[in-house]
Amino acid sequence: MILSCFLRCKKNAAGPFLFGTVLFLVLLVSCKKTKVADSYKPESSDTVQYFYYGDFDMWNHIYGATEDFIIPDSVPVSMFIPHHDITVGRQNSFYKAVSKKIKPSLIVVVSPDHFEKGKKLITVPDKIVFETPQGNMIVNDDLISRLKTDEKIGQYVSVQDDVWSGEHGIFVHTPFLKKYFPDAEFVPVLVKPLSTENEFQIFSELGTLLSKLLPDDSFLIASVDCSHYQIPSVTAFHDEVTINTILNYEDARFAEIDSPESIEVLYSYNKGRNALNPVLIDHSSTYDYIPDDMVVCTSHLYMTFYKDLSSSAKDDFYERIKATKQRTRKNEDCIKQTVLITGSGKTGAGIRRTWKWDRYKKSKDNAEILLRNTAGTEARFLYGFDALIFDPPADTVYEQKVHDTVLRVQTITQKDFKENHFISEDNFNQKKAVNILEVILQDSKIIPDLESIRTFFKYFDVIVFRDDDGLVDAVMYCKASKNDMDDIRKVELGICHGKGKIKGKTALLNFYDDRIDLLTLDYQSKNGVIPAIYQFDIE
Repeated sequence: MILSCFLRCKKNAAGPFLFGTVLFLVLLVSCKKTKVADSYKPESSDTVQYFYYGDFDMWNHIYGATEDFIIPDSVPVSMFIPHHDITVGRQNSFYKAVSKKIKPSLIVVVSPDHFEKGKKLITVPDKIVFETPQGNMIVNDDLISRLKTDEKIGQYVSVQDDVWSGEHGIFVHTPFLKKYFPDAEFVPVLVKPLSTENEFQIFSELGTLLSKLLPDDSFLIASVDCSHYQIPSVTAFHDEVTINTILNYEDARFAEIDSPESIEVLYSYNKGRNALNPVLIDHSSTYDYIPDDMVVCTSHLYMTFYKDLSSSAKDDFYERIKATKQRTRKNEDCIKQTVLITGSGKTGAGIRRTWKWDRYKKSKDNAEILLRNTAGTEARFLYGFDALIFDPPADTVYEQKVHDTVLRVQTITQKDFKENHFISEDNFNQKKAVNILEVILQDSKIIPDLESIRTFFKYFDVIVFRDDDGLVDAVMYCKASKNDMDDIRKVELGICHGKGKIKGKTALLNFYDDRIDLLTLDYQSKNGVIPAIYQFDIE
C-alpha cells in the first residue's frame, strides 16, 4: 500500500516523543518489586489493583517525571482523558494541572464496559475495594444507592463486583485520582457499548441525573480512547472529525471513539451544569510513542469543560501554550468537513453519514454485505468520516450540516454535464460550504481533461467522474486550496467494485478553513471487491 499524503503535525512531535521516552525508561528500570504480569492479577476478587502493582518507586517516578500541562486559569467542571496506558506521562501532566484548579469532594469516572460483563446498561460497584499506591479509594455508597433507586434509570443500573478487576478504563486512573485528589470520594461507572437509539437516551438521562445529584464541587471524568486500528495518517483524519464533533457538542456516535455512551453522559452532565465551554488541552496517538508510519494507532484527546471561561482566560491559555509542545485547537468559525470518496462501480452504498458495525453479521443490506470487510476491524475505518461517498444515484443532491459547515454533493449524468444546465448560483451562496460534483459516465465514457472543466471549480471543490458499471476507472479532480481555482490535483480513483481484478485508490479529504488535505490509500483485489482497508493486511 502506498500513502500519497500524510496529514500529521510534525512541528510539535519532539515533546510528546519525550513523554514516550520517559515512559519506556520508567517501565524498563522500575519493576523491582513486581513483574509486569502481576499488574493484571488481583490478589482476591474483593480488590481492584492497578498497573505495576506494588512498585512504589515506579509510581513515584511517574508522578515526578512530567510537568503539568498548561490549562486555562479557571475551574473545570469535567474532563475527557484516555485510558490507553501508553499515555501515562500525559495522564500525569493532565491530572497534575487539573488538581491545581479544583479540589473536588466527589469524582465520578465514566468508562466503557470494555468486556461487556455488566448485566445492564450501567454498572456500579458494591463492596469491592479499589487499591492505589497511595491507599484505597473511598467509594461513595450514597450516590450508588441513589442511582440504583432512581425512578428513571434505576432499572438500568446493575450493582456488581465481578467486572472491575480487568477494567482498565477505571483502574488506569485510580493512582492519579488518589495522588492528586487524596480526600475525594469516588464512584466508577461503566456503560454498555454499541447501544441502540433508545438505550443511548438512557446515558443522556444518567448525565442529567448526575448533574442534579452530585455536590457543586464534584468532578466528572470521561475515560475514553479515540481512533483504533488505523495507521497514523488515517488516525489523523479520523481525529479531525472527533475534535470537531466534541468541540461543537455534536452527536458522539458519529466520531470514531471507543465510547460515545461515555461522552453522552459527559455532554448531558455538562449541560446540566451549564459547562458548555470545551477546551482541547492536548492531542496524541501511538505514533508519538512509536514513530512508525505503519504502527497500529490508538489516539487520545485531553479536554476540559468550563462553566465560566472568560475571553481573557482563553486568550491567556492560547498564548502560554505556544511555548509548550501541547497540541490544541480553537473552535474556529471556519469550514470543517472530512469525507471519503471511492471510485467506479455500483456498491449500493450511496452516501452515508457513518457506517455502523454489523457486529454479528445480521444485516441484510446489500451494501453492508458487499463492503463489510472494507470497513476493517469493528468497521472503524469507515466510522471516522463526516460523510462516505460511494455511488450516489444520478439527479440527486445530498446535503448535511456538520460542524456548522454545509456539505453538498450533487450527482448528474454525463449528458447533463455536457449541456451545463445543472448550476444554479443560488446553490453556491453558503458562506461555509464544501461542494462536490459527481458525474456518472454514460455512452462515450470519455473523461474530460482538466482544462476543459477548470471553470467549474468556481462552484465545486471536488469533481469526480465515475462509471456505475465498473468498466472505466474513476477520476477525481480536487482543489489544493478552497480559494485557489488554479492549483487542481488529479487522482486516479480506479474501480472499487467490478468484475475480476480491480485496483484503485480511496481518497480521504479534510476541509479545514481554506486548506484541503488529501490522503489516498491504494488497494487491489482479485475478486472484484475492495479488500479490507485495514491498512495492515492488504490482499
